[in-house]
Amino acid sequence: DKKNTFGFLISGLDRDGDGTNNSITNVGDVTTGLMKSSFQTINYQPIHRTNLAYNINWKHTFDSTGKELNVDLDYANYHLTNSNLITIKDATSSRNNSQQVDNPVAFFTAKVDYTHPFSKDTKLETGGKLSLATIDNDLAFYRSGVLDTQRSNVFNYKENVNALYVNLEAKLSEQWEVQAGVRAEQTVATGFSKVDNKNVLDRNYWQLFPSVFLTRKIGKNL
Repeated sequence: DKKNTFGFLISGLDRDGDGTNNSITNVGDVTTGLMKSSFQTINYQPIHRTNLAYNINWKHTFDSTGKELNVDLDYANYHLTNSNLITIKDATSSRNNSQQVDNPVAFFTAKVDYTHPFSKDTKLETGGKLSLATIDNDLAFYRSGVLDTQRSNVFNYKENVNALYVNLEAKLSEQWEVQAGVRAEQTVATGFSKVDNKNVLDRNYWQLFPSVFLTRKIGKNL
């Protein structure tokens, strides 16, 4: 209706790809210049990548003075699967190393913004934002089909950011305008390593971000 607007957005991709790199390395004697050995390296790398993102938004206009409320909800999911199969061949043998990476990532944000004009020259803006993120990285490294625990790990990262802000804009005269505000943020982040079996990252802190802008118009067009 005249006071409410709703919106919904979805976007995404699904992609598969692979590539093969082939190289030959010759090892020579710097004294005689004769070749001592040679080996071939074949690197096969298949990749699968998916991404889905959703947004729901709502805008409410209270009256004709410019009082508005905006609400946004966002969720995005990314998933990357990457493998490397490395085959090394020489004159007498062939050996394989492989690496597998599973990397799911998810983001969620909720945002509320409110605009309140006091007059045609002064308005107040305030709001808040909540964001959650999870980033997992599962790396498995194999030597000739045997898991190498020294080169493998599972790392889980979680982050939560909570923010509030207030901002005031005022027109002081035909030439001067001022804008002042402050933003407060709380960040909570943890990182768990399976190899260490503990949180290697643990943070919880607050930060303030004040700001002041003073603008002066030079002329009618500037």
